[in-house]
Amino acid sequence: MGRMIDIDFHFGGVVDAIELIQSLLKSGVSLVSDGSIRFHLNDDFDWETRPEGDIQEVMAALQVHSEAGDAVGVDVYFDDSSLGGSLLIPAESTVVYFILPNHRAVIGPTEFTDFSWYLERLIQPFRANALSGFECHDFYPR
Repeated sequence: MGRMIDIDFHFGGVVDAIELIQSLLKSGVSLVSDGSIRFHLNDDFDWETRPEGDIQEVMAALQVHSEAGDAVGVDVYFDDSSLGGSLLIPAESTVVYFILPNHRAVIGPTEFTDFSWYLERLIQPFRANALSGFECHDFYPR
């Protein structure tokens, strides 16, 4: 098993994927990197990439699949940096996963993730969706 770096966000009720994504977009988070959007629409976690101009179609597809009971996900990027992560929203779940890539904010000269950097950007939009808590994981298997 490889290294696991993620934040598990817990909510007071079942998460509405589109409402959560729209809250992020309103807070200055983007779904676009290098002119494209990366997302997935079902439980097999095959990621797709579409051009930036297709954002409305991507949002509509995310909503349809989420409402149909599929896990959905989308890569998100913080407008004030080149950093981001993958947001995974399981169907009918009260937990959402934010998976961090190898290129991420770290604490000083260490390999450990600066979770406060991400939480500062995610807590407020998630609070609008009944956020009740979170768990951060930066695990190095031995």
